[in-house]
Amino acid sequence: VIATGALQGGSADDVMRRVTIEAAVAGQAALSLVCVPKDDRWLVTHLHGDDDSLVTLGAVISDPSSLGDDPRCRLVVPMTTSDRDLGCLILFRPGDQPFVEDEQALAVAFGGQAALAIVLAAARGQRERLALLEDRDRIGRDLHDLVIQRLFATGMMLQGAQRLAANPEVDERIGRAVEELDQTIREIRQAIFRLTVHNLDAAS
Repeated sequence: VIATGALQGGSADDVMRRVTIEAAVAGQAALSLVCVPKDDRWLVTHLHGDDDSLVTLGAVISDPSSLGDDPRCRLVVPMTTSDRDLGCLILFRPGDQPFVEDEQALAVAFGGQAALAIVLAAARGQRERLALLEDRDRIGRDLHDLVIQRLFATGMMLQGAQRLAANPEVDERIGRAVEELDQTIREIRQAIFRLTVHNLDAAS
């Protein structure tokens, strides 16, 4: 279900948020949270539940398996794919509702599905960013190849007409029109430059 949702839309962050909610519901947990590696410790990036006395969102902890008083009521589930370790999902229950073996096996499968969904969402987001960069490149090329060249050609024609103008007022108006075209060309070139710089920054 989670992987299907990831394919339908949403960022990796959205998927992680959905993972914590669905894990809490499926595991009948009072609290669920996602931790990701941060240096030699763990960062709590997502949290769902009524009891935040154990840990708070954004906390950095040394050992996820040490949270809570009763290890039977704490379930730490790795979120891994065949080649990536994305962190872990942790579920907590009240002290009179320990996790049984069957629930632990289901939770491990859930963690694997959650990891796959996060990877899919991240990959889709990367594809969307690449598509946006390609669109910006195309717009920049179109502006340069079509708009600037046509404006330049129009300016050249106006300059030719200016030399033939006998009326000083007409000559002045044509001159101002040529200046406006030159300014427009400069502004378009600046816009193309900003698009190019933005794409380079986004790609890096």
